[in-house]
Amino acid sequence: MDERNRLALMHETDTGGNGEDDGLNHPGGRNGRDERPVYRLFGREFPKPGSRGARLTLGTALSVLGVFGFLPILGFWMIPLGLFILSHELHPLRRIRRRFAVRQGRKRSGTPRN
Repeated sequence: MDERNRLALMHETDTGGNGEDDGLNHPGGRNGRDERPVYRLFGREFPKPGSRGARLTLGTALSVLGVFGFLPILGFWMIPLGLFILSHELHPLRRIRRRFAVRQGRKRSGTPRN
């Protein structure tokens, strides 16, 4: 499968084919089976919290507490993770995340930018 087609297919399955990640658990799943919405990160899948408020709270807490990364237990790793979670909920961050994903896909496949 062509890399461009694979990226388009990943985008369709990630967003339900309409270009927006609605974050809902669609009955019957998008491909005929029940699926819980997941975060896909580094080839792994992690389940999304069911409530949008919980996702916003989690992402905000990780980002804010990540600033105190010099303290024990907390770490600077929390900032990008919090921004990643928020990028599924907030449109401006979602746009940045998707541009980055497309850029990385093109870089790996050697496809020039149009």
